[in-house]
Amino acid sequence: MAGLATSAALSLGQGYVQDLSKDYSAKHFQPTKDPYYTERPGGGTKRRRLPEGCSKQESKAWKSVQNKAYLHDKSLCGCCCWCDNIGWAPLLALIPGIGPLLMFWVHSELIKLANKKFQLPEDLMAKMYGNIAVDLALSLVPLLGSLFSWLHACSTRNAAMIYNYVSKRVVDRNTRLERERRVQEQMSGQYSNYYVASQTQLGSTWQQPPTASMSQPYRQARHV
Repeated sequence: MAGLATSAALSLGQGYVQDLSKDYSAKHFQPTKDPYYTERPGGGTKRRRLPEGCSKQESKAWKSVQNKAYLHDKSLCGCCCWCDNIGWAPLLALIPGIGPLLMFWVHSELIKLANKKFQLPEDLMAKMYGNIAVDLALSLVPLLGSLFSWLHACSTRNAAMIYNYVSKRVVDRNTRLERERRVQEQMSGQYSNYYVASQTQLGSTWQQPPTASMSQPYRQARHV
């Protein structure tokens, strides 16, 4: 009976922890389309970083992916200056003949880097290569192809997909660890209460006063 009660309590506790995990995920992860900047609570923007709980290695790897994507689509020199919002990829598309192929190579380097750092799933990589294919088709349009390619911002789109995947993986990992910690706390609390109750029951059993049948010979011995 006690085992059934304990199992029921643990199952209810796990359901409660799962609800908390969903709330945690909703608060700490929201998909984004801008992999470079995020809004500050008081106004303005700041550089987008991975959610709390990521490792230093993951944070460093994301910065390298972020910088490469920014170099491809937003800045020739990788910083905010006169050439901001003009990256290497659309300019390479202007080269006659091999320009679109060079642009395809530049965008594919971002995927290779991200896969090396984060071991991306195949379906995500297929979607990102699909974005490059669309960018390549746009760049083949005469005269306006480079403009269309610049507006499409392939590496920016792919960097956002990478950020969303890695961020969700970090949040899911933290949620799982938090869930396991809470379940262990609940189990240790259940066993602690059971141990205290069992010790109390044993103590009350051993501390019972002697019965009349046991005390009568003792009294007779004293009178003798």
